[in-house]
Amino acid sequence: MGAAASEYFEKADIDFVTIEANPEHCRIINEKGSLYIEGDATRESLLFEAGIKSAKGLLALLNSDPDNLFIVLSARELNPTLHIIARAGEPSSGKKIMRAGADSVVSPFSTAGRQIAGDILAATGKKETSAAQPMTTEVLPKWISVQGDSGITGETIGTVSEKSEHQVIGLRKNNQDSIFPDPSIKLESGDKLLVLDKMQKKPDHSIRRSGRKKIVIVDDNPVILRLYTRLFQKAGFHPITATNGREGVDTIIREKPAAAVIDFMLPVLSGIEVCRQVRAAKDSRKTKLILFTADSDKETHKRAVDAGTDAVVVKSSEASEVIEAVVRMLRLSE
Repeated sequence: MGAAASEYFEKADIDFVTIEANPEHCRIINEKGSLYIEGDATRESLLFEAGIKSAKGLLALLNSDPDNLFIVLSARELNPTLHIIARAGEPSSGKKIMRAGADSVVSPFSTAGRQIAGDILAATGKKETSAAQPMTTEVLPKWISVQGDSGITGETIGTVSEKSEHQVIGLRKNNQDSIFPDPSIKLESGDKLLVLDKMQKKPDHSIRRSGRKKIVIVDDNPVILRLYTRLFQKAGFHPITATNGREGVDTIIREKPAAAVIDFMLPVLSGIEVCRQVRAAKDSRKTKLILFTADSDKETHKRAVDAGTDAVVVKSSEASEVIEAVVRMLRLSE
């Protein structure tokens, strides 16, 4: 699979580097004139050497499912915005690798089998060929609050997961977060569960068809910045980041993005002041400004509107709300 992917990249004139442990395979790669690093791809030092911090994507295509899972874990930590595709030999491994942080998992045998079966059905008239894109399922994280009247107070995490058919991947209890919590833990009022929620997505995304629109994200919290960078990338945008108000103003004016998502509380300049200065600049009217705030006070909303903000989104546990607001606003302006 790695050799086939490399050949495709070469034909497409894409810059890439291969990490290969087999000396004989390295000799073949060297004869082709391709870039490579000889060594174990599960080592973080080799991932750094390969340029993972500036990479757009990573393919984990080793013959070992545990090794691929380990690579995905390391890569996701080193570069949260990386797009990762991994190989899985066993169906059960695929689920674990997805939980570890892969964007998608391919199984060479099941994929080939489905393709062959589909081809023979089409060839024998049992199935109509279609160029239409199939529906895809995207798995999104979602917080669920445990309240006294929610019906899950006193239940174990394992029981809730089984009844709701949602996989629990995180628990917030007494302001302490844990990943993949013990299924035997009993839930109390005030706890929060992080679950994977499946959403059916249609392939008809006007934002994707019209190209990757620039969006500037201004936030001084590195975790929030990484999260929204990744979510906007998945939605088909080209995100550009800034970590303080002054940098945000300069970036928005320079890049002229389709939209800018600006945190209310920022160093140097507040989010409202960022909006005010951007609106005062020449040729900035086309950029949609969205203020992201934890304050739902009406006075804050009024100040934001007076400063030229197009929308105010109040922070919640649903990270997708900001992305949906931007997509909806841009579609209405087309």
